[in-house]
Amino acid sequence: MTNIVIPGKSLLVFSAQDAIRSYGAGTLTTPAVIVDSAANVAAFLDNLQVLATAGLLSTIGLSDFGTPTLSITAEQANNDAAVLAEISGSYALNVSGVTAATASTVAAMANVTAIELSDSALNVGSSLDLLQSLAASGLLTSVLLTDGGTPTLLLSQTQWSNDQTALSLIAGSYQLTVAFVGAANATVVAASQNVAFVAVFDTAQTVSANLDLLQTIAAQGKLSGITLSDAGTPVLAVSASQLIADASALFTISVPYTLSVPGVAASLATFVMQQDASGRGVNGVALEEPGLVADGRNHVVGFQSASFTSGTNVVVLDHARTSYAIKIDAQGVTTLQDIGVGDSNYGKSVTVSGESILLFNAAHLSLSDPLTVAAMTTPPGGSAAVLNYPNDLYFVLNPANAQLAQLYSSVFSWEPQPSLSDFENWMNQLAGGKSITTIAQSFMSNSYFQQTIGDPGTTSAQHLAFVQSLYSHILGINLGTTNAGVVYWAEQMDDGILSAPAALLSFINAEASKSGLNAYSGATAGGGSGWLINPALTGGYADPGLQMDAQSVLSAGAAANFYNLSLIDPSTVPAAGITQGPINLSAGMIQISSGLTAGMVVLSPNFPNASLAASGLTLRDGPGVDSITINGSQTLLFLGNATTDKLHLSSGLVTSIVGFSPGKGSVLDVSGTVNESSVLLLDGTATPVHGAALNFGTAGSSVAYFVNIGSIGDGSAAAVATAANAAYLVADSAGNANTGALAEHVMFIGASSSGETEIWAFRTSSLTSVSVNGHAVLVPINAADSSGHVTAGEIWLVATLLGVSPQALGVADLA
Repeated sequence: MTNIVIPGKSLLVFSAQDAIRSYGAGTLTTPAVIVDSAANVAAFLDNLQVLATAGLLSTIGLSDFGTPTLSITAEQANNDAAVLAEISGSYALNVSGVTAATASTVAAMANVTAIELSDSALNVGSSLDLLQSLAASGLLTSVLLTDGGTPTLLLSQTQWSNDQTALSLIAGSYQLTVAFVGAANATVVAASQNVAFVAVFDTAQTVSANLDLLQTIAAQGKLSGITLSDAGTPVLAVSASQLIADASALFTISVPYTLSVPGVAASLATFVMQQDASGRGVNGVALEEPGLVADGRNHVVGFQSASFTSGTNVVVLDHARTSYAIKIDAQGVTTLQDIGVGDSNYGKSVTVSGESILLFNAAHLSLSDPLTVAAMTTPPGGSAAVLNYPNDLYFVLNPANAQLAQLYSSVFSWEPQPSLSDFENWMNQLAGGKSITTIAQSFMSNSYFQQTIGDPGTTSAQHLAFVQSLYSHILGINLGTTNAGVVYWAEQMDDGILSAPAALLSFINAEASKSGLNAYSGATAGGGSGWLINPALTGGYADPGLQMDAQSVLSAGAAANFYNLSLIDPSTVPAAGITQGPINLSAGMIQISSGLTAGMVVLSPNFPNASLAASGLTLRDGPGVDSITINGSQTLLFLGNATTDKLHLSSGLVTSIVGFSPGKGSVLDVSGTVNESSVLLLDGTATPVHGAALNFGTAGSSVAYFVNIGSIGDGSAAAVATAANAAYLVADSAGNANTGALAEHVMFIGASSSGETEIWAFRTSSLTSVSVNGHAVLVPINAADSSGHVTAGEIWLVATLLGVSPQALGVADLA
């Protein structure tokens, strides 16, 4: 402290620190004059404000030479104004910690020559024009963004262009999203420092003119969107090559617009864009130009005369499935014909060769809002949502991909088809070397699989339950855990011979599964429930109106041992009939001789009467087939949704039937010994049926007797005989020769321990085959029964009904 005496006055001169100390000690009683450096005054500014408030601060003189600078915070600039007002002489203020909201106020304060800004990216961006003016005047010297990480500033192209001085003052790492960018300027803006994203706002014409450049930005991941500034619904004109090459940029357009591509339909253009945006490259698009070169990506074809011979071809069709007829031959050549009356393409056809995808009802695809026309689903083993087009996709696949499709359809029965991008993802993995077993393992980890089919587990009991579930869900056959087949597969898993994924694939590849899923594709006019067509297995597919020449179909069937009669145009069958090896076709009739073994035949309503003498065959039935006569052994018959068939099964020749629905109209003729006049169904499970009370009569007047004998154990002849003797007493228990005109003949119905219904024939005489009313039946040639009861040698297994309970059978089901 210095005491300066002036005549009439005595002034005490302090340093900033001494004045504060004196005030604290209570010795400062008159206003102090402070002379000190700018740095010290700034350091004690808040304390000096206390003196000023108490009236004990007279004036402050800065001892620095020139024009000293006080560095203070924005808070001090606001709170310590009384101290700043007492500083005499010229000086400068450098204010730090200024927010965007207070920057203009601070800038207007006396002596402020520098401002250091600290604020969020959001606040800085909203005040960028003001900050630019401060920066241009030299007042704004730095900007610090207070957000964590790498903050993002949102600004317009005008701000990006005009406010570069302010932007250059931002310290640290940050990124810019620049909106309202003109299409012609987008490349320059995207390439500038710190620009992460560009949002374009321009007319459709300008966007079209700069589309290739915008695609470059999109490929860099910097194009966040395009908004067309035109009024109404603008028209964006692009070429077919741009549609393919620039689809990612097009997909970012966020307002409704019309896409105009010379020679390309709007739905086709939309599909290409969605494919590209989902990472599924498109090699070429055409309506009429054939012969695009394949590079492993998709070819997309509109509905006109077009032909592609390689790659995966996608045919995009505006209308529903019912507007088109489909034909696919054994080589996978697909022909589609527009049959929708009133369609602009009515009567026209498109032919596509090779692996193909058919997308129907594509007119609903939307550029501006694709989610309104596509369900969202989660692919197996993944979490990303993908677009799905329910009931619109059909796949014409090679055998490798068909196996994947079988796996998908069998496991995920809730989804009648996969989404296109989902299925393409799995196809790409398969093509890239991932085994079908590994993919099956991925499917098994899906929660839906776990909830329906279940976890295979590690114990024998778990393996039995898992195999039982495979029978039920994959083959549609409900079997008990003691069934020989269930036990066999479970033991394979117990012994480590078969993994759970391998077991799953074995069931999917089983003859029953192939017959149920692939032999009749389900790609019927009207949609159907199927989506898989595998011409390598089925021989092809044909809708009415596009069916094939009979000779061609039979020749293809002979090569594959697979005859798909649904493909045949009945008008191509000569009046005299046609024969190809063991197959003979005539008007309304198919006859299969014993020369065909271990093959498969898909029946057709065009040939409603079928007669089979071959053995070891699989038959696939369908609506409109009236009569099937089976004189061959070991036949596997899938009835599908047939409801009016009459099945004639010869006694002693085993037939296994899948899909027989009691009470739905189909009739099972298994009595086979005589031309019976009526049917009687008796229950011997509670009280034995007495054969002596039955009328075996003469041919034409005898009754066809069916006796429910209950459980038949393992289903062996010995077990059935034991059950039969408990439920049925033969007509002459003393063992004498029968006295009726016909030998004793009864059909036994029982349930095996494996859960199957078996029908066995019982005769007390030797049998021979004769023709009765055009059907081969067995009749007795002598009447000599020496045992007086049912023996294993007197019974024959006629039919096994899978998934049917004996109690469900009624008189109307039997003949």
